[in-house]
Amino acid sequence: MKINRIIALILSVIFILSVNVTGFAAEAEDAPFEPAVYNEIISMLSALGVIDAEYYAIDAPIYVTRGEFAEAAARIIGINPLDDFNADFVDVPASHSRASYIYAMKNAGYMSGVSADAFLPDENINFEQAVSVLVKLTGYNDVALATGGYPTGYLTIATRNGILDNVDSVMGALLTKGALLELTKNTILCDILIPESYGTTTSYVTREGVNILSHYYKIYEGVGIVEADPVYTMGTERASVGEIIIDGVRYQKPDELPLYHIFGRKVNFFYKSKSNVRTLVFAKTDGIKEISFVVDPNLDFSFSAGTYTYETPEKTLTYKIGYNYNVIYNMNELYPIDQDKMLPSTGTVTLIDNDADGTYEVIIIDEFKNFIFGSYSEKYDKFNDLVDPNRVIDFGKYDSYQ
Repeated sequence: MKINRIIALILSVIFILSVNVTGFAAEAEDAPFEPAVYNEIISMLSALGVIDAEYYAIDAPIYVTRGEFAEAAARIIGINPLDDFNADFVDVPASHSRASYIYAMKNAGYMSGVSADAFLPDENINFEQAVSVLVKLTGYNDVALATGGYPTGYLTIATRNGILDNVDSVMGALLTKGALLELTKNTILCDILIPESYGTTTSYVTREGVNILSHYYKIYEGVGIVEADPVYTMGTERASVGEIIIDGVRYQKPDELPLYHIFGRKVNFFYKSKSNVRTLVFAKTDGIKEISFVVDPNLDFSFSAGTYTYETPEKTLTYKIGYNYNVIYNMNELYPIDQDKMLPSTGTVTLIDNDADGTYEVIIIDEFKNFIFGSYSEKYDKFNDLVDPNRVIDFGKYDSYQ
């Protein structure tokens, strides 16, 4: 028994020392928080409605106070600030800027004071204190207590469930805003424990894909290839104005959601679903590699035997096309493949590797032609070329894309 206790103590010490993701030391103690470094994650979490983007928009101190964290944690699961509460803590009067969130978190059982009558709202919170609250938000409080309690049990469960993935901090350190952003992203995507009651017995289960986002916000995550938008298509279907098609499924795209250069790319996206209508909340390209060329007669660029070749003064660069690939030529799928159109005389060629296997499976070719305005038919909404009247631009075909 004595040996087992010694081993357990050694393992606990090893774990405590190992909860350290490199990077915290790189943030100087007096350095301001730099929002630009975290633009992408701030945009994502703000679009999902789980953070107040303004809190991260200023060059303020990098550390997070206990009061600030109370608000941030409440927002993660959509706890509303209280309008009416008993100001139990002498240092958190009703006039305190975050009193309504502090008491909301206290009443929900997720946070407590440092004593019966003190919360220290303006003191910085440390890493393990914050992690313990996030573990509670995901329903694992009892599991953490049974795994060793505070702090090792909470850190163990947080590590196991991915809450600490890519988080720059160390046990005992003060929580930074950068670490809070990463913790928030991981926490909302962590599978949560759900209570299920059978008579007088309550058990807790996890279900794949049931996380804070889906449970509290009815927002769901997906990954797929953008197969069509209102202009381009990889098949016969074209998306209507205000929508895109991802892996054969249509999603509404709100005007306030800017999405550029995602056609043909793999995206990680979030959406809401109501009455069989899916509406995008956020989307971004996910782990892809792409390269574009502006082709003209002066560019030493060629295509042969499934490979694009680019000659530079220093070396020859090659780009191999995958075994299964899609070619989009001037906004439409090129099928069957016409080898003569794989290399435009003038235009652009974009190669996309969505699965990071080193070959390119989506090729977007836009070939440009010179057109001299000759005449216009208002009835048919068509332009005719001055030199060759048989060359026509039919704008009527594109009315639905405008």
